[in-house]
Amino acid sequence: MYGNVWEWCQDWYPLNKRRYDATSPTNDSAGPLHGENGVTRGDSVFYDAEFCRSAYRFNLLGGSRYHDVGFRVSLVLADK
Repeated sequence: MYGNVWEWCQDWYPLNKRRYDATSPTNDSAGPLHGENGVTRGDSVFYDAEFCRSAYRFNLLGGSRYHDVGFRVSLVLADK
């Protein structure tokens, strides 16, 4: 699914990325709980392949709309 569209993520982009990177967890960091810019991952067909990886975080103003940005629907199955 990489390369289809940039996908909105649940986390926010840090206002001070250098300070956040220095103090954030090293594994599976979700980013700050609030902010102005949202995080997208995954690349789209309009960008170079170097961005086509989940570790690359791109930031956009929250609520922005673009033709190559979307989200992926997921379902968490409840235990029986």
